[in-house]
Amino acid sequence: QSSISDLYVTQGILGFLDAAVPIESHFEELVNELTKLALTSGDEKSRKIANQLLCSLFNRAPIDDKHRKILKKLYELLKDEIKKHNHQAVITLGWISKGLLSRGHPDAAELLETLAELLDHPKLSKAAELTFEIISLEFPNLHLPLLKHLFKQKIFVLAMKFLEDKIEKFSEHHLTAMAHILQITPHTVLKMNIDKVGPILFKCI
Repeated sequence: QSSISDLYVTQGILGFLDAAVPIESHFEELVNELTKLALTSGDEKSRKIANQLLCSLFNRAPIDDKHRKILKKLYELLKDEIKKHNHQAVITLGWISKGLLSRGHPDAAELLETLAELLDHPKLSKAAELTFEIISLEFPNLHLPLLKHLFKQKIFVLAMKFLEDKIEKFSEHHLTAMAHILQITPHTVLKMNIDKVGPILFKCI
């Protein structure tokens, strides 16, 4: 298991690499090691660094068959862990979703939908709620080399699609999750969708 100092060095090297620097030959090995750390480490700082590195790695990964297979494999692993009520697996899924959503990855919507569904989970709803906060916050030590134009608008559209029905029923976890997303939604988008956003804001009061 990597020591915390090794992790900080890894974060310094990997976390701020330019997107043009190739790491494809080590990508799957890095993902496997960081996932293991994120899911099993007893140290909260280590888990956070591992999750942020996973977020950055998937943000910069090419959208090709090889890397989408690695993502799919990890997604299935995390879903299996979630079935065992593993809170850390939910958090890791949230970090990976953040990296994918920021760059407009075609598989990002599926992951966000899974997180939205977990807001109904009797034991994992709080962890799922936290992932929407992770998606909405900026972190000083997190490097996202690929940011798609209007990605925050896309996150808003997806979140409304997955959360709207439950919000109308005053579901607390869904309301809180959507409130996090509204914080990063551009004002012009909020104004254009005031008929949908207004009732949500009213319910949050």
